Amino acid sequence: MLNKSLFGALSAVALLAACAREPAPRPMPAPMPMAAAPAPAPAPAPMGDGRMADIMFDGTSTDLNDAGRNGLGPMADRLSANPRSRVTIMTHADRAGAAMARTRAAAVRQAMIDRGVAANRIRVVAGRPASNMEPNSVHLMVR
Repeated sequence: MLNKSLFGALSAVALLAACAREPAPRPMPAPMPMAAAPAPAPAPAPMGDGRMADIMFDGTSTDLNDAGRNGLGPMADRLSANPRSRVTIMTHADRAGAAMARTRAAAVRQAMIDRGVAANRIRVVAGRPASNMEPNSVHLMVR
């Protein structure tokens, strides 16, 4: 019977000792991995990087102004760096403005030739009038 009492006393001491201890800290769960931010959509070709340009003319003038000449610089640089590329000069005019548009396109073409672009790499296209196009501009695209 002494064994039972001793066993009971030891069990009670062990139980009290177990309850007196602070529980071991639980390990922190691993942080949830952050989802990678989606890749931004590619931006459209910025104007002036040599792929596209709008050359503005003053009012009814057919003379290329300084801003227009400066706008041709990135295009001429891109064409020099890529000898297989060509440039398209596009005008948008109705019949009343067609002669002015042709003269403006010729001025832009000559300015590109003056910058060292071979004439056979320059194409001039007369487009239809478009409501979203600036009437005093000539559009250029390198392909």
